[in-house]
Amino acid sequence: MLDMLIVLVLRRSLGILPRSFVHNVEAILGLLAYSQAKSFTSVEATEQKSDQSTEHEHECGKRLLTRGRQLANPASARAQRASQTGH
Repeated sequence: MLDMLIVLVLRRSLGILPRSFVHNVEAILGLLAYSQAKSFTSVEATEQKSDQSTEHEHECGKRLLTRGRQLANPASARAQRASQTGH
């Protein structure tokens, strides 16, 4: 049995990292306290929640990649915004 919880921070990676780490640590501590109070010996995401989380991270990753391309080519980003707003 593994004694490990994995925390992914992709969607928060452009934010203030220490703040997002604190949030994740607090969430894990809450989960561990709840598990201990209920005498759980293990926790595992349901397959449905795991799939939802994976899809969410993929969507966040797409937005980050799009944002990266916009930062690399500001003229293209301005043109794209102008076409979306009709200006």
